[in-house]
Amino acid sequence: MSLAFDTLRATKALQQAGFPPPQAEAVAVTVGEAMVGNVATKADLKQVETGLKAGMAALRSDLREVETNLRAELKEEIGAVRAELKEEIGAVRADMATLRSDLRETEAGLKAEMAALRSDLREVETNLRAELKEEIGTVRADMAAFRSDLRETEAGLKAEMADRFQSLYKYFWVFGLGIVGLNVSLVALLLRFFLPNTG
Repeated sequence: MSLAFDTLRATKALQQAGFPPPQAEAVAVTVGEAMVGNVATKADLKQVETGLKAGMAALRSDLREVETNLRAELKEEIGAVRAELKEEIGAVRADMATLRSDLRETEAGLKAEMAALRSDLREVETNLRAELKEEIGTVRADMAAFRSDLRETEAGLKAEMADRFQSLYKYFWVFGLGIVGLNVSLVALLLRFFLPNTG
C-alpha cells in the first residue's frame, strides 16, 4: 500500500500563502515525490522483518557453529593440557622415585660410613687404653724403682749419719777428755800458784 500525496491541494495552499503558481506547483511536486520515496510501507516493513528474521536465524546458526567450534577447540585444548599435566606428573613422579632411590643410597652410604667410624673409634679407644695401660705400668715401675732407690739412699744416709755420729761421738769424747785434762792441769797450776808451798 503506497502513501498518497495530494499535490493539487498542496499547490493551492502554497498559492494562497503567496507563492506564484509555477513555484507552488514545483514545491508541491517535489515534496510529494520526497514523501512518497522516503516513507516505508507495510510491505517494506514486512520485507525488513523477514530479512531481520533470516539474519537472526543465520546469526543463531553462526553462533551455534562458533559455540560448537569453541567447545571442540576447548575440549581439544583441555585434552592437550591434561596430556601435558599427565606427562609432567609422570616426570615429577619419576624424579621423585629417582630422588628416593638417591636418598636411600645416600642413607646406606652414611650408615656404612658411621659403622666404619664407630669401628675406627673402638679401635682407637682400644689402642689408647692399651697404650695408657702400658704407660701406667711404666710409670708404676718407675715409681717402684724410685721408691727402691729412695730406700737405698735413705739406708745409705742413715748408715753415713750413724758413722758420722759415731765419729763425732769419738771426737767429742776425746775432746771432752782433753778439756777435762786441761781443766785438771789448770786447777793444779792454780793450786800451786795460790796455795802456799808446804813442802
